[in-house]
Amino acid sequence: MLTIDREIRYSRLTRDYDCFVDGRYIGSRANNHTGELLCDQVSRDLIADGETLTAAELDPPVDIPDEPQPPTEGGPPPPEYALPV
Repeated sequence: MLTIDREIRYSRLTRDYDCFVDGRYIGSRANNHTGELLCDQVSRDLIADGETLTAAELDPPVDIPDEPQPPTEGGPPPPEYALPV
């Protein structure tokens, strides 16, 4: 399951709400509601850009057979299947 950590903290120093997605500061907003909207937008952008996917999800493994396969259409056979002369 995909989990994106989002956090909004009130800053007494700036009197703004500091927004974090996956531990990264993404900006400050004047109130909690607009902070939630910012976190939602950044989370959607991360998902759309594929930044939340694992390497296996981005580039799934290719099933490579252990033994070479004979040709299925015309053309010379690979050396493994050539008849001795």
